[in-house]
Amino acid sequence: NLEYTFTRTGPIGSALNGVQFDVGGSANFGGPNGDYTASGASTFSSSSGTVNFAPGSATATVIVNPDSDTDIEPDETVQLTVTNGTGYTVGSPNSATGTIANDDIAQGPTGSNFANITIPGTGPSGPANPYPSNIAISGATGTITSVVVNIVGLSHTRPDDIDMLLVGPTGGNVILMSDAGGTNNINNVNLTFDQSATGNLPDSTLISSGTYDPSNFTSTPADTFPTPAPGGSYGSNLDTAFDGTNANGTWSLYVVDDGTGQVGSIANGWSLSIQTTI
Repeated sequence: NLEYTFTRTGPIGSALNGVQFDVGGSANFGGPNGDYTASGASTFSSSSGTVNFAPGSATATVIVNPDSDTDIEPDETVQLTVTNGTGYTVGSPNSATGTIANDDIAQGPTGSNFANITIPGTGPSGPANPYPSNIAISGATGTITSVVVNIVGLSHTRPDDIDMLLVGPTGGNVILMSDAGGTNNINNVNLTFDQSATGNLPDSTLISSGTYDPSNFTSTPADTFPTPAPGGSYGSNLDTAFDGTNANGTWSLYVVDDGTGQVGSIANGWSLSIQTTI
């Protein structure tokens, strides 16, 4: 757990309520796909909170409790910063940052490539850099029964421009997302694509961090991905596209920006969690 101690000076005989703070960092707070919960604060949300000092107490404590999951992610941070409010002045230092270390344990073969992906790579549109981003899987036994993909730190000024294709070692492929999110700017969202999810990404409204089915909102003309991506029609179901195939080899993520004038990135790359038969 991460412990954040707030300290006040001067007379402490009376209670001091509603000391305000901002919440930042790369970790996501709360919800089914959150990285942590918090206790000790009077209020706490993904962006801000308040803390109360009891009568006679010079300190107040907020505890950040990391959540366990099976997503392979980089270390993540939680930053609390005291801000101006009523009945107090802000001293120095007024900010503290804690790190949630990645100790997630996934079941079955996994792989990750946390290198930044720039969208597009050059110019106003076109393939990302790198294109593709690769993950090598080795030592897997049996055949694939399910594949889960994590996209870590996706930002884009117009996510509708993003086309994202996953290609497996034996040629199976799935469009993970295409033309989702409309013109709503997104910043550092974490997306999990899992065929057991209960819904798609939004077509035209704001994309939030969460778990989704592969989501392709393109009708005609169909999406195209420049070589070395495979041509032809593309799959839409993670399980059927790779079911029964060998997990070992190179998995490739092809990302294309099919609009002009807007940009983005996947700051911390991507990872795979694969289930296989015994």
